[in-house]
Amino acid sequence: MIRPALVALFLAPALAGLPVRAATVYVASQQGAQVTRLE
Repeated sequence: MIRPALVALFLAPALAGLPVRAATVYVASQQGAQVTRLE
């Protein structure tokens, strides 16, 4: 069984990081397609 407390500990930083990740991906896509070609 996965404890809800542990789930919250992992989900909280992940949810908080979503806007940052989205902004990073957006900026990267604006800078050029070469970033996506590497992945």
